[in-house]
Amino acid sequence: MAAIIPVIGSVVSGIGSLIEGDETSEAASREALMRDAEAVELERRTRRRIAIERQEGKDFLGTQTSSFAKAGVDLKGSALLTLQDTAIDLEEDLIETQRQADFQVAQIRSEAQTLRATGESAKTAGAFGLGLGILSGAGKALSRVKSKARTPQLTKRK
Repeated sequence: MAAIIPVIGSVVSGIGSLIEGDETSEAASREALMRDAEAVELERRTRRRIAIERQEGKDFLGTQTSSFAKAGVDLKGSALLTLQDTAIDLEEDLIETQRQADFQVAQIRSEAQTLRATGESAKTAGAFGLGLGILSGAGKALSRVKSKARTPQLTKRK
């Protein structure tokens, strides 16, 4: 009976490795889903922010144009260049906002991919742990059987 305890221990250890691998995989998968949702939310917020800033830029250009007109400034030459420079600056700011958001989204998605790969690796490692536990248990059992076969049995004399 005592001979089977190490065998059972090895198999139970292997099962524990499998369970731990599955749990780690599930946790990584949940974290990856959260990262995906974070990326989608960042994209949504960025689109909204750019739309608001673009409208504010148009409003500002309209106010600037109106101010020039009220002041009697002819919208030619330097006044027109000022309006044009303002419009270009506003659009460059929007492009930079989008570029930074795209970079952040790519980082977040890369983290999600890494988490998924980590989860798959943990699952595979758990399966290998189970296999190792079973093989170790079988090896111990075989060793015990061979050991008993080699050990001479004492017989009682009559």
